[in-house]
Amino acid sequence: MPSYPFAKTVDPILEQFAKRYYPDDPAMPQKLKDNRIARLLVTFPFIAESRAPQRYAAAYLGLLINARDFPEHFRTVRGESVRDRLSTMGRLFDYCKKPYVVEKAMALLELASLVDHWNDRKKDQQKKRYNPLNDPSTPRGFYNAERDRLVDIITRIRCPEIDRIITPVVIGNRFLW
Repeated sequence: MPSYPFAKTVDPILEQFAKRYYPDDPAMPQKLKDNRIARLLVTFPFIAESRAPQRYAAAYLGLLINARDFPEHFRTVRGESVRDRLSTMGRLFDYCKKPYVVEKAMALLELASLVDHWNDRKKDQQKKRYNPLNDPSTPRGFYNAERDRLVDIITRIRCPEIDRIITPVVIGNRFLW
């Protein structure tokens, strides 16, 4: 098991949420600790030295759990960018000492969402769910251009603590639940 930054602080939060929201699944605490997006969401407020990292960590983890359990309420809507969907997380920029950490984390989350849209294109089309990558108004080459833009941001911003949690290479694989 890799050693993650702030593990002594973050792991109890992940365990507490797993036990609270999934009391009948004894494997969930470990699943949540192994989920790199969950770990990123709970860790980056601490790395960014926000004023209330526990509050942000709990709020972001709650969003992830709700998005997993109630996807119908978290689907992308027409005209909404990934950044728009994640905008509540972006508010942390105003409340931390290291805004570059938030920028890198947000770019990683955007990339994860973009890759998820890419992987779900056919399934979303079959189920008649909106996916911006299936939208005829989405410019040709958008996925590659957006992916490259996000990878550029991620690689430009140095933050070894986040790199130990997740990288664009990890995101290229299927990593969510």
